[in-house]
Amino acid sequence: MSVADWNNVLASGWYFGNNAANSPAAGQYLVETIANNQLYILQFAYPFTNASTSTSAVLPSRRVSFDSGGGVIAWQPWETIGYVPTGTTIWVNGTTPPPGYLKENGALVSRASFPALTAFALASGNIVSEATWLAGSTGAFSTGDLSTTFRIPDARGEFIRAFDDGRGVDTGRVLGSHQVDLFKSHQHTSIRATSSLAGGINDITVSGGAHIIDDLVGLTGGVETRPRNNAKLACIKF
Repeated sequence: MSVADWNNVLASGWYFGNNAANSPAAGQYLVETIANNQLYILQFAYPFTNASTSTSAVLPSRRVSFDSGGGVIAWQPWETIGYVPTGTTIWVNGTTPPPGYLKENGALVSRASFPALTAFALASGNIVSEATWLAGSTGAFSTGDLSTTFRIPDARGEFIRAFDDGRGVDTGRVLGSHQVDLFKSHQHTSIRATSSLAGGINDITVSGGAHIIDDLVGLTGGVETRPRNNAKLACIKF
């Protein structure tokens, strides 16, 4: 059934509208209406276009109605039902990835088993040869064996830094490249008392030419430099 105004669709069923009034946006929509009665209704709107190619990235919308008083229907605004794009990383509070995701653990995976993620990787601008990946570009995809496999990034145990993309803060970086830990250049000052009196172990006599005194600063810390953090499981959408 073709519809001119979605506000008038009050019975359960499937409907079609082309630039109908009160659509989520201009265009063609296939809408499923689920009605409890003529005051409490749920609508799901699915957009589509006539084209020579198709896409699976359909972003539907939904809205509900309610009784605004005295038996008068009122509609809430349309809101999109978000989807997660292929190639997106999420953080999971568990040890198992949710449906539609892989652990982002640097594994070689099948191109045939994950065609959407394969297409994303090949077009991402963030894919390197297998040799380059193994040499340290672990934040990128790899081309795998060039035919049946490719490799996903490895986020395990790493902090994530936004790609500089020409800003000039983290210069010289390539998307997906790995960066080792580093201290910013700094110095420590050692203050010593000087005296011409001999005897005490802390006394130093300075006379004549220049004297260089090397002091050792006590060691502290662990095996890496890190901020406070919480461990979560990185997963990639396929």
